Amino acid sequence: MIDLLTNETVTIRRYGAGSYSDGYYTRPPATTVSIRAAIQPLDGRELLQLPEGDRLKDHRVIFSRSYIQPGDIVEYMDTLYEIVEVEDWSRYCIFHYRAIMRRLDIQDEQL
Repeated sequence: MIDLLTNETVTIRRYGAGSYSDGYYTRPPATTVSIRAAIQPLDGRELLQLPEGDRLKDHRVIFSRSYIQPGDIVEYMDTLYEIVEVEDWSRYCIFHYRAIMRRLDIQDEQL
């Protein structure tokens, strides 16, 4: 079943732990990975589970067999999304990850 859902290739940027130098935070370079995934809009029930201030923002759900973690940046249809919640279904009969991602309101150059 999950094979039918993994119908797109998306790019994930994963940042490691940064460091502080003279009081300024320095983010390390991103590791870029391409994964196969299915991305769908949230349904009404899922939207109601979000905090009230987030319900009007663009959220999507992503399904993939590849590892996804909170904080990953997903590039999908020329838009950047951040993974905010992950469900790990890797120990069950259909091995996959399900995550909720929120659209970032920043440009690529600001990352």
